[in-house]
Amino acid sequence: MEEVMIETSAAPVQESWEAFMRRVREAVGGCAAPGKHAARSAMRHVERAFAVKEIDPEGAVFHAITAEEEVATAVFHALVRHKYAGAEALSRRVHEHKAGITLLFEALAVLLTEVRRAHGITARLVWGEDGDQHLCIALFAPWTGDRAIFPVPPLHFGMLMDGQRYDFTDELAKLASVKGAKSIQAAIAKRANLRNQVLYAAQKGIPSVNKPVDGFLMKARDRVYGHLAVFLLIDQYPERQDFVQQTVDAFLKILPRLKRNPTVRAAGVEAR
Repeated sequence: MEEVMIETSAAPVQESWEAFMRRVREAVGGCAAPGKHAARSAMRHVERAFAVKEIDPEGAVFHAITAEEEVATAVFHALVRHKYAGAEALSRRVHEHKAGITLLFEALAVLLTEVRRAHGITARLVWGEDGDQHLCIALFAPWTGDRAIFPVPPLHFGMLMDGQRYDFTDELAKLASVKGAKSIQAAIAKRANLRNQVLYAAQKGIPSVNKPVDGFLMKARDRVYGHLAVFLLIDQYPERQDFVQQTVDAFLKILPRLKRNPTVRAAGVEAR
């Protein structure tokens, strides 16, 4: 692993979530295609979800789900563009792959929460100084006082367990249990099938969504913008960052019968 540059400065001012989302939209516009276009599409689907929620709640839910898939596609593009090992195997056509990103990020959030509880280390997303649209990570720990630590690049670190690179197995297993699934693969297949349940008729009838859907849409919007932040942390930095590669390796491990052929469907529900 290359040496990680560490910079310190006074703690940055915390901006509102609305201001953060606005800055994300601006920063996405400066990213490279085609990842930029997938990210822009994700944001547009979020907007359309809120626009039609009163007259077409099923359509609003579908737009929200599609937004999450599009931001996963943007992340895949960024990984391929920066030549992360194994990134070419991640298919933009397989819904299980895209749905799996959401669950993997949930597992990582659980892990970071445990790190905060155990060591008092917290992280905050901040922007570069003087209008710089690069997204950075500010770390705070009990021993840093009122100053923040900035890894450069922001995700160039590793998480070890007993001296070995950790693959988030425990967090993924716990997440699958919370989702009511026997394995993380089953949880991924279940989530990937959600869009089909909204779109297509089943044996018991046609799908319907009870209004209001505002709570669902707000959570989906926040997930999308959180994932867009991850996209920026990858796409804006040409250096291959160690934690990104560690996460890709863990993701490849949990995907069942993964093949590089984008027409091959992973185990679970076949995309329609």
